[in-house]
Amino acid sequence: ASYRLLRSVEGPQALQMVAGLHQGSPQITEAWVAYYERGGVIWAGTTASLDAARQELEAMAQAIGKGGTPFSNPREVSLAGRQVFTVSDSNSAHYFFQSGARVIWVTPPAGSEAGFAEAALRKF
Repeated sequence: ASYRLLRSVEGPQALQMVAGLHQGSPQITEAWVAYYERGGVIWAGTTASLDAARQELEAMAQAIGKGGTPFSNPREVSLAGRQVFTVSDSNSAHYFFQSGARVIWVTPPAGSEAGFAEAALRKF
C-alpha cells in the first residue's frame, strides 16, 4: 500500500516489544516492528521452525478467543489468496498470519484495512 514507513525497530528492542505482547513467548527468537503513516503497524516475529510459527499463530487466536484482550472475534478468512486470522478492536480489523517461520501481525492504517493487509501478505 502507499503508506510511508515512519520508522522501524529491530534487534533486542523489537524482540522485547514483541515478547511483551506475547507474555514472553519463548517461540519468538527475532523480531521487527514497522510503523507507517496513519497508525499502520506491522509486527514480525521469527520462530525456530514452521511448526513453531504455526503453534504461535494458533496460540494467539486461542488466547484472543478466551477474552481479556482489546481484540475479539478471531476467525480465519481468505485474503489475497491466503488463509489469515482477523480480529477486531473498537476501531478496526487487524490481521495475523504465518509466513514461513515468521508470525506477522498487521494493524492497518485508518481507512485502509484490507488493502494494507493485502500489501503485507504480498511482501511476506
